[in-house]
Amino acid sequence: MNFYPLLIKIILMDNFVPKNVTQEAKELCKHDKPRERIPFTKWEIERKITTDHFSSYPQGSGTEKLMVSTMGYIMIGDE
Repeated sequence: MNFYPLLIKIILMDNFVPKNVTQEAKELCKHDKPRERIPFTKWEIERKITTDHFSSYPQGSGTEKLMVSTMGYIMIGDE
């Protein structure tokens, strides 16, 4: 019986001990009728994010500045 032609072994972890259960799995599936193949799952998520009504600043807040003067002073604060 060739249920999964590429399948070599089925290993079951039983109380942290690996156990080869390939024969038991084949016995469980020997009476199954082959069905059509399930298509591969597409794991990618495609989202479009627009900037409409989006700002990294909370509504009503001001903007901040970070500037270094020619004399070497750092200016941080609201504009």
